[in-house]
Order: sequence, then structure tokens, then C-alpha cells
Amino acid sequence: MKQQRYAGQVVLITGGARGIGAQMCRRFAEEGAQVIADYAPSERSREAFPPLKAEIEAAGGKIEGIECDVSDRQAVAAMVDQIVSRFGRIDVLVSNAVVGIRRTYDQIDENDLDRMFHVNVGGALWCSQACLPHMIAQKSGSVVFISSNASVNGGAGSCLYPACKGALESMMRGLVNETAMHNVRINIVRPGIVNTALQRNRYTPEQWENYMNALPMKRAASPDEVAEAVLFISDRERAGYINGTILDVDGARTHNLRPKY
Repeated sequence: MKQQRYAGQVVLITGGARGIGAQMCRRFAEEGAQVIADYAPSERSREAFPPLKAEIEAAGGKIEGIECDVSDRQAVAAMVDQIVSRFGRIDVLVSNAVVGIRRTYDQIDENDLDRMFHVNVGGALWCSQACLPHMIAQKSGSVVFISSNASVNGGAGSCLYPACKGALESMMRGLVNETAMHNVRINIVRPGIVNTALQRNRYTPEQWENYMNALPMKRAASPDEVAEAVLFISDRERAGYINGTILDVDGARTHNLRPKY
């Protein structure tokens, strides 16, 4: 029987009901983890989680769902307390929850700024703040922030999105300075364009084809390719000395200017 890398470990994945987050839930569950999928209080997430849970459990995996807005510090603290009370520990945090807008700089208002930073940066901070004391007490743990190469090439749709991801990357470096001595690792996985329904729905079929042809590898990443990178960098046996780094999963797009299509 194949050895399960995460047997006995408890893994919290925010934004876990759909897209990349859902695929990470599948893969951690396949590797033996007790997965907890946080998802936003929205109808789309509420509808998406039950079929994901049924699929994972039918395959023999273990997953629970918690509805929590990660921008709410008190709600996040209560969520993590609930997880630790029930399962006794928390081994991996994957901070994947994200919101985005498509507005040019002159259209952005105070509500956009508040919402984007409170979820995309604040959410990662509140989840880290709640999880890290338990990891420090265990003298073991892994935190992975999901960034974007928009932090390097500027992205498209809003200058707030790359601003949030750049802040996330800087925050990771600061947190590493406070936690590395406790055998807790904090890293970033930085995807480029990923072939999800959410991404494809932003483009017409022709625009999508043109976009793919403009990329160095002529295709987007699959959600599983991103999930595998997260599983690798979270693995204390295989990646136990990787700390404070950014792992690009973008088919060399970070090393090119944003393609025009």
C-alpha cells in the first residue's frame, strides 16, 4: 500500500470549497490528512462544498467544512479553537482564500481597498495568528500562503490585487523571522494562470486561446499542479529545510512580461 504522506496530520485550507482550494483538499485527503475546508459565507461556496465532501469521503478521505469569513479576526480565532479542540492539533495551514475586483485605478473606492486587504492580507494574518501558537507548541508546522505572479508582473483588472499579493509576500518574510527557531516553516506558492472555471469565465474562448498561445509553455497550469506544489512544500520530511521561500508554479511566466493577447 502506498505510504500516505499526511497520515495523522490536520490540515486547514481556507477558500477550500472551489477551484485550487478544492483540489488541494482532494490531494491532502488522498495523502491521509484530516482536512478542514474553510469557505466563505456565500451561496456559491455553500453549494460547492457538499459535493466535494461527498466525493472525498467516497474515496476514503476525511474532510470537514467550516464556514468562516477570514477577514473577521474573532471568527478565525473561534474556527481554529474549534479545530484544535476537536482534533488536538493543527499541522498545516494553507491560506488560499482570496477576493478580487476588476476595476481600474480611477474606479477603486474605499470599500474596494478595505475588502481586498482585509481578506487577501488580513485573512492570511488572522489565520496565521490563530494557528502559529499551536504549531510553536508542537515544535512543528507548515504555513503556505497562496500568492500570484501578479505581484511580479502587475496582473490585470486592478492594481489592488498585485498590491495585496506583494504585501502577502513581504508579510511571509517577516513572520519567518519570528517563527523559524520553533521549527515552524512559512512559505509561498505563487501560481500564474490556472485552468479553473473561474479563470476561463473571465475570457471568451478566443481570448483564452490567444492568452494560452502567448504564454511561455502555451498552456495554463492545472489545479493539480498547484496542489502538488503545496503538498511538496508542506511536507516536513521532504521539504523540512525549505523556509521563507517562494515557489513559482507558472510555466516560466514570472520571467516574462505579462503577455499581450
